[in-house]
Amino acid sequence: MTCIIQNMENHRDNVYCIFAGYENKMNSFLSANPGMKSRITSIIKFSEYSNDALCSIFRSIAQENGYQLPDSCSHVLEQFFTRLRNIRGEYFGNGREARNLFVNAVQQHVAQLNINKKPSRKALVSLSLSDISAAAKDIIASELNGQKTAHIGF
Repeated sequence: MTCIIQNMENHRDNVYCIFAGYENKMNSFLSANPGMKSRITSIIKFSEYSNDALCSIFRSIAQENGYQLPDSCSHVLEQFFTRLRNIRGEYFGNGREARNLFVNAVQQHVAQLNINKKPSRKALVSLSLSDISAAAKDIIASELNGQKTAHIGF
């Protein structure tokens, strides 16, 4: 931290430092050295995404990756984000949680496709409600067990 402060001071006309993190951790970081807080001129706090916004992010990630979603997935997504937010509290990862759910849903989908031989193009790009539900249950279960879900191949 001393090195950061020294460089912030010595190169203040040429250097911008951006620190990002959870609010309570950032407060601890800024309070750890008296010289740090006095050199920070702006603090920007970002609001958490609502469940509707997280559902939109999930849909957007799926669309960007060429996947189709069932219209009926909103309820599962909203329940997942509410439950995970309640479990994690202030350490809820926001948009990252939508991406992690998508990656896990694709893994669930791929595991199901391996059962069939030569799936159709539509089957390859259509995530089912059961894929999304299984992914949500997997993430919640690993969270409750204190383990992180491994994403192999992504």
